[in-house]
Amino acid sequence: MIFDELARLEAASPSAPPQREVALFVPSMPPVALLRDRMEAVHASGTFTNFGPFSMLFEARLAERLGVPVDHVCAVTSATAGLAAALMAVAGDGGLCAMPAWTHAATAAAVRIAGLQPYFLDVDPVTWQLDPERLTGRLAKAPGRVTAVLMVAPFGSRIDVPGWAAFQQRSRLPVVVDAAAGFDSWTDSPLVSVVSFHATKGFAIGEGGAALCPTAELGWRLRATINLGMDAGRVARIPGLNGKLDEHRSVIGLAALEAWPETRSVLAARMSAYDRALERAGLAVTRPAPAVGVVTSTYVVELAAADAVRTVDGLARHGVQARRWWGDGCHRAPAFAGAAREALTATDRLAARVVGLPLHAALSFEDVDYVVACLGRVLDGAGEG
Repeated sequence: MIFDELARLEAASPSAPPQREVALFVPSMPPVALLRDRMEAVHASGTFTNFGPFSMLFEARLAERLGVPVDHVCAVTSATAGLAAALMAVAGDGGLCAMPAWTHAATAAAVRIAGLQPYFLDVDPVTWQLDPERLTGRLAKAPGRVTAVLMVAPFGSRIDVPGWAAFQQRSRLPVVVDAAAGFDSWTDSPLVSVVSFHATKGFAIGEGGAALCPTAELGWRLRATINLGMDAGRVARIPGLNGKLDEHRSVIGLAALEAWPETRSVLAARMSAYDRALERAGLAVTRPAPAVGVVTSTYVVELAAADAVRTVDGLARHGVQARRWWGDGCHRAPAFAGAAREALTATDRLAARVVGLPLHAALSFEDVDYVVACLGRVLDGAGEG
């Protein structure tokens, strides 16, 4: 199949249109048929937000899936809002938030919203994550007072929960986990963790997310934080923001949970197809070990050389959408260019080498073979220019 695609590409003139168009992602939203009755119930009730019945039910279903008490789970309007609220709930006012530079700009945006300043740290070149065992000494060199750590689980990767729990205990610094793409690997732990339900994620409701707290007390504090810091008497007791998940998206979330086993199976099959196709092709790409076996909507690979820009451009010429998901690194975004940082050698290397390939439920197995065939051509320099 791969060789058939290559033969067609060889026969095409440089000005010919691509033989196939492959989208980077297509949202895996639940079908309208699963939403209609509940959406009508929302409108009949007249309750559209402010911890309505469908929002509460969605949290209960999430808690059931995770095997935790329902008051440990807090649905939020976006993962960015959830991260900001979590930091506001655990870190207090001001100071630096230690975080990896290898992340999406939303992570640093949440830090700023929470009233903290990013302090960018380098990641381990193998796991693409911060290493809790090496962090204490690095924080001692910070240019100011560090009041929190925002750990990123890149592209849904599993994290070292015992290692981070031990770090949090010995350092007495709160650790919040940005697990935006980690719905499949999301689990109970002593850490506050936030996942995203954005349309680009495997588990998608359009926009939204949820925070998982280790205790009911912290869960209720986070709930107050996303309700503008107000108590039951509508008096603002703590700093807060408006981060409540509305009833419409809660309805979509309930349907997405019902469809998740099938959605997960479809995505897992396509990820396995990529694994097999890349192995057959013998392409020199790697994936971080903590991401293996985790189902997400991103199939991200590290190239053997600093070819990410050329590879994305080359794939586009064959009709394949690809993306440097985190660009040059969060520290190079103009909004955060002035933030404190340490040397970011591994981050800069990853930024030059990492490419996200198409992955979604609408992707056919023929599409996967075509993407890998085109990737091989681009990396070999064949047919480019």
